[in-house]
Amino acid sequence: MDFDDSKWREVTVPHDYSMEPVAYAHDYRERTPEWSDWQIGPFSRLSVGDWDSGQTVGGEGWYRKTITLAGTESIDELLQKKNLTLRFDGVYNHSEVWVNGKKAAYNMYGYRPFVVNLNDILKDKTNRNVKDEREVTIVVKSVNQGLNCRWYAGSGIYRHVWLETTGKMHLDEWDTYVDASDVVGKNANVKVSAKVFGQANGSVKVDIMNKEGQIVATSSKSFTSNEDNVSVEIPVKSAKLWSDIAPYRYKARISLSDAKGETDALTIPFGIRKIEFSAKEGFKLNGKVTKLRGGCVHHDNGLLGGAAIDRAEVRKVELLKEQGYNAVRCSHNLPTVAFLNA
Repeated sequence: MDFDDSKWREVTVPHDYSMEPVAYAHDYRERTPEWSDWQIGPFSRLSVGDWDSGQTVGGEGWYRKTITLAGTESIDELLQKKNLTLRFDGVYNHSEVWVNGKKAAYNMYGYRPFVVNLNDILKDKTNRNVKDEREVTIVVKSVNQGLNCRWYAGSGIYRHVWLETTGKMHLDEWDTYVDASDVVGKNANVKVSAKVFGQANGSVKVDIMNKEGQIVATSSKSFTSNEDNVSVEIPVKSAKLWSDIAPYRYKARISLSDAKGETDALTIPFGIRKIEFSAKEGFKLNGKVTKLRGGCVHHDNGLLGGAAIDRAEVRKVELLKEQGYNAVRCSHNLPTVAFLNA
């Protein structure tokens, strides 16, 4: 925790260190002419796809950040009331995470999101900062070596990192689902499934809001401490359907409450639509035969590298749609949350 990082450079994540001149310039100047036989600037000929994949040099990267947890109560009181989680949307590649010098996570697959529970580490007093218990130092190491990807992957913390703070009884977006495919005539039956974390008695409430933010349907359901999965069904009358031509979306606000009041809430956008497949008619969207026109889209953003900048992900989808795409195949790994939202 007392490591001197004053000579380190400050960067903003998402960040791709394979795109930076400092990652290769020194070695490139110092090497013999044979060096240029397999590398030009940041580009390496030793990737699986030869020149065609535009591969850059990887290597080893380190990130370090110290945060201070807000509040006036003691750290023990905070950990009793709150659940603190670090959520990494993706680190390429072979990433390791330390919290206050304690090994907290190891993740092999660079496209896979993963979480670190800070409570598990901070509840041990030997893992706290002796000068200030509310200070938390996070260190991330990433290693991108060898012929590990045919396409350009990027290096480092190239996707978002979030610090999430919830009550002990809470929801998680990875375990909360909205199914709006049950459409009969002009009406729809929206099904919401939510996993409740933290053993307690309470209730789940679901509010369906239209594009203008008005609540058009609502429902709630009680649960006991013995239940951790709660399902709620809400009828929506005169539903406006989503399509690739008119992508109308609703929002479901899913909230948890106990005897003292609301403890957590998530808002999930969704479209009400009916999809069908048949050998005779092919793919049908809302009862209409629809031809899928699209292509394979990789996760990178061209000259921006692998850094998942939200606006770049939206722009990518805008350009695809302008070209007549109504479908996308994500190649060949998990895409970013921002791309899926776009």
